[in-house]
Amino acid sequence: SRKRWMLAGLTKRGRLVVDRGAADAMRHRNTSLLPAGVVEVEGEFRRGDIIVSLAGVATNLVLAVLLLPVVIGLGLLAREVPALADSVALLQIMMLYGITINLVLAAFNLVPIPPLDGSHVVKHFLPWRAALAYQRIARYGLIVVFLLVGIGRPVLNAWMAPAFWLNSAALRLAAPYVELGRWAGL
Repeated sequence: SRKRWMLAGLTKRGRLVVDRGAADAMRHRNTSLLPAGVVEVEGEFRRGDIIVSLAGVATNLVLAVLLLPVVIGLGLLAREVPALADSVALLQIMMLYGITINLVLAAFNLVPIPPLDGSHVVKHFLPWRAALAYQRIARYGLIVVFLLVGIGRPVLNAWMAPAFWLNSAALRLAAPYVELGRWAGL
């Protein structure tokens, strides 16, 4: 069963105490746990929270890095097989957009505003009381994110500067191999 599969590789790192209603619902009605039923949480989850929060950022960075040799390889292919030039050019454009999108997502997810991943990392480096207060603003996090995107553009641009710089560097590396052909206007 799916539950046995999920539990097979887990090692116990903490303890979750639920109220009677939540326990009955999980045992007898086969429902999932809601936060309202949790009474107490014991254990150290700091390391796991940081790892999970940075995993998406790391994936974005790895994808951006892996797409660069693909762009270069496609350019070399187009030079060897000119009949493929238009198709290769379109694929290169998609890969270049992929590099840009992944770098921007990596930087954006590191913004230390809940619910973004950067907030999960920052809270673990704050003193306990400050971390608790920081987590309480999470309910307003999306509003702050929308305000940042809408009217806080200079702050967001400053935060994104490393991603923009890396993107420019990737484009400079790929430029000698990019064959835009009839897609040059995209």
